[in-house]
Amino acid sequence: MKRYVVLALGLLAGGCVDVNAPLYVAAPPAPDHKAVLYIYRVSGLAGATGNAAFVIDGVPLVHLPMQGYTYVYLSPGHHVVDQSWPVIGNLTLTRGTSLGVDVAADQSYYIRFSTAWGLAAGYTLSSTSWQMDQVRPPEATGDLATMHFAPADPSTAGKF
Repeated sequence: MKRYVVLALGLLAGGCVDVNAPLYVAAPPAPDHKAVLYIYRVSGLAGATGNAAFVIDGVPLVHLPMQGYTYVYLSPGHHVVDQSWPVIGNLTLTRGTSLGVDVAADQSYYIRFSTAWGLAAGYTLSSTSWQMDQVRPPEATGDLATMHFAPADPSTAGKF
C-alpha cells in the first residue's frame, strides 16, 4: 500500500510548478522586428500529474507545469503551436491540441492553455478536455501575474 501512496504522490508532483521560479516578468523587447509570443498554463485538475509539451512549427519549445509560462520570439507570419502530453522527454503518446497564430513584428501575443475534467454525457465515466486560446493582453497580464517562469529550450533560440 505504501508503494502506491508514494507513486501517487510522485505523479501528482510531476506537473507542479517550481515555486522557486520567478513570478511573471514581461519579456525583454523583441529583437529584429520579431513578435513576442507568451504561452501559459492555468490550473486545472485534468492533466495535473504532468507537464504539457509545446511545439512551435515542429520545433519542441517547452514543457509547462500548471501555473507556468514561457515566451518566444517569432518572425512575422503564421505559426502553428501544438500541445501534447509527454511520457518521457519528448516521447508523446497522447496528442493534445493545436492552434494557428498570425503574428506581426513588434507586437505581443498570448496563448492560454487550460484543462477541464467532468462527466461524459451524464455517465459516471470521466472525460477530460484541453484547449488553447489566444487571449487579449489585459486578460493575459491578469492571468500571468501569478505564473512562474519556465524557460524555453535554449536550442530553439533563433529558430522562429
